[in-house]
Amino acid sequence: MAVSIDDLTTPLVPANVRGDLTYFATVIGLTISTRPTDPTYQLIDWLAKWLCYFWNTFAIPALRSSFGSLAVGAWLTAWAMSKGVARPLATYATGPVTLENRSASFVDVSAVGAVSITNPAGYTFVSQGPAPGNTGTMIAASGTTYAQTTLVFQAVQAGTASNTAANAIAGYPTTPASAPPGVYVATSSSTPAAGNPALLGTDAMGDPQLLALVRAQQGASASPGSPTAKILATALSATLPGGIPVATNRVRISGANAVCTLYCATPSGPTPGSLGSAGSELYQINAAEQAACAIPGLSISVQAATALPIDLGTVVLYVNAASNVSAASAIATATAAFDLWQSQLPVGGESLTSGGQGYALYNSIVAAFQSQINPGYPPQWVTGMYYTAGNQVSNMGQTFVATASGTSGGVAGPSGLGGADGADGLVWAATTTTGGPTQFLSAPGVYEVSIGGLTPGTDTLMAIGDVATFTYTLTAQVVPQ
Repeated sequence: MAVSIDDLTTPLVPANVRGDLTYFATVIGLTISTRPTDPTYQLIDWLAKWLCYFWNTFAIPALRSSFGSLAVGAWLTAWAMSKGVARPLATYATGPVTLENRSASFVDVSAVGAVSITNPAGYTFVSQGPAPGNTGTMIAASGTTYAQTTLVFQAVQAGTASNTAANAIAGYPTTPASAPPGVYVATSSSTPAAGNPALLGTDAMGDPQLLALVRAQQGASASPGSPTAKILATALSATLPGGIPVATNRVRISGANAVCTLYCATPSGPTPGSLGSAGSELYQINAAEQAACAIPGLSISVQAATALPIDLGTVVLYVNAASNVSAASAIATATAAFDLWQSQLPVGGESLTSGGQGYALYNSIVAAFQSQINPGYPPQWVTGMYYTAGNQVSNMGQTFVATASGTSGGVAGPSGLGGADGADGLVWAATTTTGGPTQFLSAPGVYEVSIGGLTPGTDTLMAIGDVATFTYTLTAQVVPQ
């Protein structure tokens, strides 16, 4: 019987390990007392504590990190690097700030750390030396005219938390956190007038975005000649001003009459922003697409997906009491699985036929609530380079077989991921809806799901650019069988 990754990576409890070691010692004939003076018991207690500490702290994250979808934090960073993708790291908010000397003395602030300032939120910035074209020195004040110099300042904390709007640092009479007497931040009220730009940093790319980026890059590598793969990878790897990754993780690509239309969504719904709002997420994705993918004769149109609210009403999980699964545990497991499922439900929904009408399928919704997250995902085909006729791959629980080299028959799932030559792709045909690894496994205990807001067996129609947003109340009933 196969052992699941959850069993292998369950945290150890020191008391349980101590009990197992004590029992083993008695089996081999050792006499053990639990008194503090018994050296054998104290050795067992010490071993149990430190064994659990190293296993729970280091071994478990290392084991889980071998599966990209289970890795988190630094372990996910290492996994992504093994795939050739570096996580964009946080940067320190940085920018030039002009200072003025109101004292009667010559001042030299050119050294790193000579001046510290604080923004309105209380974050500290330390000078890093003169900005280009400046010396970091200021002569004494002449009446109400003050000598000025511009230094580069950097926040002591990485990320966007210490970002500061332009002209937000207080000037005279507010003194800097640390500076020579008479030195202040210059402002528009200074003589001469001065202004300071925003001090900006970036956050590290989040775990979900990094995982999506790795998968997109792998898709592009698997089909280096595919324009579709390039368009998809470009959208998912776009960044906001300052290098902050976009949250978009779902893109529906549709084309007609030399126009390629991208419908974009984040895990929570339509991609925010607009094409006319500079710096917004949708604007940045469009800019990246036009720069990297637009070619003569092909127009690329980027749009936010349209939210399609679906109210599921009260969802009831029926749990077999004999499974020893509590109602709270069943609800927690179902919530995690459904939230993951809905965050990845394709824009336009799932189709029952190749290229056919999209739906929020009733059975898929039920299956999501009746599932748990599979720690063994992603499947092996994700990291493949090329596919040839006869290869099989799985996507969301449905198995496809490559029937022939061709023009990627438009089948939902792995179509267009590259042929033997890595260019034109293959024609894929669905063979079964049950085979192959998926992101979801059957959850223990839950044997039935009732969805009060939907008619059983009725699928919800979705337009090609729709992204479903679900609302529901989840309860569970433990039922003796």
